[in-house]
Amino acid sequence: MVAELPPPTPEFSQAATFEAVRTGRLGASTYRSEGKHLKPGESYSLTLEVSEPSVLAYRWSSVTDGALSFSASFLAKQSTDAVMLAPLGPRKMERSGALDVGVGVATFGWENKSALFVRAVSYCVMVCPNRELCDEQVQQAEASAREQHRAMCEAIVSRTVDVAVQVGSLRREAAASEHVAEEERTASLFEREEAAQAHEQLEELLARVEAQRARATSLLASAHRRVEVAEESEQRAESLRTTAEELLAAVAVEASAAGVELPAGSAGGDDFEIDTLAARRAEHKAVHDRSLQMD
Repeated sequence: MVAELPPPTPEFSQAATFEAVRTGRLGASTYRSEGKHLKPGESYSLTLEVSEPSVLAYRWSSVTDGALSFSASFLAKQSTDAVMLAPLGPRKMERSGALDVGVGVATFGWENKSALFVRAVSYCVMVCPNRELCDEQVQQAEASAREQHRAMCEAIVSRTVDVAVQVGSLRREAAASEHVAEEERTASLFEREEAAQAHEQLEELLARVEAQRARATSLLASAHRRVEVAEESEQRAESLRTTAEELLAAVAVEASAAGVELPAGSAGGDDFEIDTLAARRAEHKAVHDRSLQMD
């Protein structure tokens, strides 16, 4: 069975375990080496007895160039078969992880499979009981909850302040809007009164316009009748003028036949004057009467 962790929660991870032990929050057994040299073909193993369920956090690196073969196994108490947690195989220049184990013996092994070069490994292994990790997990959860609660309270207070400021601003805007609405309402009343007066004046003007329209219609009808009368009078005058010219022409013919000399202007034309013709007629009548008396 192969089981390379970190376990599912961050508190059980290798990084969290190293940090907790480094800061002294957790008590753990630490095993380290700053440079274990391995000759070509040589191997080295670190065996740890685990007395209670624990997390094995490890970190190692190859001090010299070249990869090392690494393995990790665990032999549980009252068991005869070891479980390979990390099978033997060539690894990178460094390696880290966390293994979740019970009661038993854990073994970490490194092997230099190079036939020519010496390798050196530097490692640090920590054994941290699960109970301490669980306590640390609870403490971290509580601390996280407190931090979240504090942050939430700060956010609520900040939000409350912002809302209060916003409410104050909205109230001021509402008061200003109410003042504007009152002014607009007052102006609307005045405008309605002016509109009513203008409407009354407009009705009066419309009535006057209707009266003027009726008068204009009457005057147009009268003018039309007068035009008709004028046209009739012109036609009558033209007819009378024609008749007068015909009569004058007939008189001129009769006078010529009788050897009577008519006065100038009596034979028609524009210089014809009725009064002059009447005077001439009277004069001729007087001459004629005297000639009769002489006879």
